[in-house]
Amino acid sequence: MPSQTIRLIAWAIFCAGGLVQSATAATLVTYSLPASYQPSAAYSLSVNGTPVPVMTYHNHRGPEYHYAHFSFEGEIQIEVTATEPITDFRVRPLSYGLAGQAAGNKLIFKLDRPRYLMVNINQLQNLVILADPLEVDAPPPTGEGIRNVQQAPYGADATGTSKVTAILQHAIDDSHAAGGGIVYVPAGTYRTASLLMRSNVDLYLEGGALLLGTGDPADYVQCNPGSKSQAITTFIRFNEGDSQMRVRGRGMIDGNGEELYRHGGRKDPHSLRITLLRPNKNSQVTLEGVIVSHGTTWTVVPQQSDGIRIENLKLLNSEFGSENDGIDINSCQNVLVRHCFTYSNDDSLCAKPCVSGNFKSVIQGPDEEICDVVFDDIVVYGRCAGAKVGLQGSTPTTNVWFKNIEVLQGSRGIVIHHRQGSSDMDGIHFVNFNVENLIRRVYTPYPIQIQIEGPARGTFKVRNVVIDNVNFLKFGNGDSEDGFNGEPSRILGLSREATIVNMTIRNLRIAGRPILNPEDGRMNINEFVTGITFE
Repeated sequence: MPSQTIRLIAWAIFCAGGLVQSATAATLVTYSLPASYQPSAAYSLSVNGTPVPVMTYHNHRGPEYHYAHFSFEGEIQIEVTATEPITDFRVRPLSYGLAGQAAGNKLIFKLDRPRYLMVNINQLQNLVILADPLEVDAPPPTGEGIRNVQQAPYGADATGTSKVTAILQHAIDDSHAAGGGIVYVPAGTYRTASLLMRSNVDLYLEGGALLLGTGDPADYVQCNPGSKSQAITTFIRFNEGDSQMRVRGRGMIDGNGEELYRHGGRKDPHSLRITLLRPNKNSQVTLEGVIVSHGTTWTVVPQQSDGIRIENLKLLNSEFGSENDGIDINSCQNVLVRHCFTYSNDDSLCAKPCVSGNFKSVIQGPDEEICDVVFDDIVVYGRCAGAKVGLQGSTPTTNVWFKNIEVLQGSRGIVIHHRQGSSDMDGIHFVNFNVENLIRRVYTPYPIQIQIEGPARGTFKVRNVVIDNVNFLKFGNGDSEDGFNGEPSRILGLSREATIVNMTIRNLRIAGRPILNPEDGRMNINEFVTGITFE
């Protein structure tokens, strides 16, 4: 069943428990549950009385968290039903101020704009709500320049029973050969190995469409077989040097990474880690609207490319994986990452000035700088850095912005970590942040890390850093009465040759306190830092 559009007029009813449900006119689009996915046994959800499927994210151990996805416009009322009476709940990000009402096992709250949310109820597993904006340029399933993979000459199996890699690649190649066009993937499950995007191809996944990785290492090419025991492959590659490519829609891209890796393990050369979307030396690439999930290494990884736009992308990985970063921008120029959500174990958002040999030898030369990169309006949940530059520092970094970022969980909120190479980092901005929870990963958490650390060598600077309007709800784990219980923040240069110069900290609050000097914020600052000001 494809997506379903429902136009809802204003209504109000009294429901069990005395809660009042009401909403103004709205348009709602729901998406079918892929046949290979299991509905949640922990939650159900409705929007203005219309049921919305809730899915369960499974890692290698079993169910980990739950999520619902829909698109809408207008004002809606969301009703969450749990498996037990609700005694405690939070609708996050907390800064959104979404007050709810709970009675019995139901929670109701309103939403008047697209948001990516996490709902915590009692001690139950997390519920992620992915409330997207309506699509504005969805193509029809047929027409001039449109290749529908279910129709002749392709006839792709949409049940997930057989592998359709060759069929999907044929449609991509045909569109490229014709000078461009749309490859339309209708609702259904398509079991596939790696695909290669080509110039002027627009890969559109209808809501309810699922590209599901085969889980068999024999179907994939290892990108770097010489990388110790951590071989890597890529689910959707972008042909080197090609341009004007799009992957978009409201469908899903599931790398099936836990299954792919389970065949071997950390020391087995036959096991693979999988990255999901990897533009490589491309220009003008758009990634919009899709859900990407079950990556087991850096997940969305544009590298050495120009003109990248990532918007309304939802990334769902395991909190208990390793090296499964969310969105890593590697030595790219002119990048916008806007209105996205990431759920992972490792770093959530990264700008990395990489060189040949980085990313387990996946990245190859010639080396490029990273500049003019903007991350804006993003909600992240992880166990490492919320927003980070580095730890690579091998090419120049200029004009990087992280703004309007909600960090629901991490071990550090704001990070510049220059640990490799000897290039300058200039003009790094962290603006309008809320950091809700800092947790221990492999070390005690702390709010801010701006640090140059060995084995970096040479003469270089991290300069012109701005931290503006940033609020940490807690200092560390939050188990002390005042919330001030983590390790001190680190603002540390390395030597007289490798220094941090000109840093502005403005409107910083930690655990409810305004921070106007290093002592207030419990910051370790060494002699290789100059020109730091607090406002």
